[in-house]
Amino acid sequence: MSYFLTVMFDDRKSGGPATLKEAGQIFIPVSRCPAICLRIKDLAQDLFEAARAAMHFSHSPYSHFPVGAAIRADDGRIYSGCNIENVAFPDGWCAETTAISHMVMAGAKEIVEVAVIAEKLALCPPCGGCRQKLSEFAGPQTRIWLCDASGPQKALTLAELLPATFAPEAFD
Repeated sequence: MSYFLTVMFDDRKSGGPATLKEAGQIFIPVSRCPAICLRIKDLAQDLFEAARAAMHFSHSPYSHFPVGAAIRADDGRIYSGCNIENVAFPDGWCAETTAISHMVMAGAKEIVEVAVIAEKLALCPPCGGCRQKLSEFAGPQTRIWLCDASGPQKALTLAELLPATFAPEAFD
């Protein structure tokens, strides 16, 4: 098992809001530096807590499958969401979609990392539609944390979850 450590820097302008930009990635085999990898997992704890809190607001009376998601955007803030079902399937929306909506409405446009948790499925990945929606605002190396009740357990990149994304370049 290996991890990619994403190096971030704060490009805050004097008097302006803080934004986080990705500076690069360093490949780290777990066997060579387990302490660093554990610290990376700890950094996702706030995302996990936001996703878990959002999951409790899920409106899922038909599937009984509550899901929560949290996004850390390039402004450093966390935006969360839950799944919201509608009796007229498929008119509901997923937790990731709700979180993206909150992010966009707050003026942020870039996803830095994501956490997803489901009450009834440990390590629940985003569905195919949500993977595509995430790709609209995230790069291929964006980390997606799959969580269980105890916290973040597995990190995948968006490229691993959606290797053949339908990209905006298709319209050029």
